[in-house]
Amino acid sequence: MGKTSNSAMPKIAAAVVVIAIVVVGIILLSPRGEDDGDMATTSSSAPVAGLEGLESVPQNATSCPRAFDSPEVTSAAIADPAMSCEFAEAVRRSYLDQPLRYGLVTVEAREPATGQNQTMKCSGSPVVTCVGGDVVVYLN
Repeated sequence: MGKTSNSAMPKIAAAVVVIAIVVVGIILLSPRGEDDGDMATTSSSAPVAGLEGLESVPQNATSCPRAFDSPEVTSAAIADPAMSCEFAEAVRRSYLDQPLRYGLVTVEAREPATGQNQTMKCSGSPVVTCVGGDVVVYLN
């Protein structure tokens, strides 16, 4: 039984990665409304379904230069090149300011270009995926 279960592990891992990619694609393509206005930052142990399995930042994401150093979450990347790296770094800072991480965490980050706050729901490990509206930021 040990050999059978060990040989199935790569297939299971591949299936989880494929499901995660499909879910991210659905999130990026589905229309989003604004959140209900709750500005409170929350955390729970429940991960965002489908986003908990990312082992690395997707290859089509754009890495951002670091605005500050942190030993825990060292970098940010954006899914859409039209989005600003300044905003991605604001998401990273807001995420790092939370006492609990790697479960479902809701953070607020200010978009420097518009001056408006955006609510982002973050989840995952080792790559944290933050989604808000049609914006996706990867933290690693």
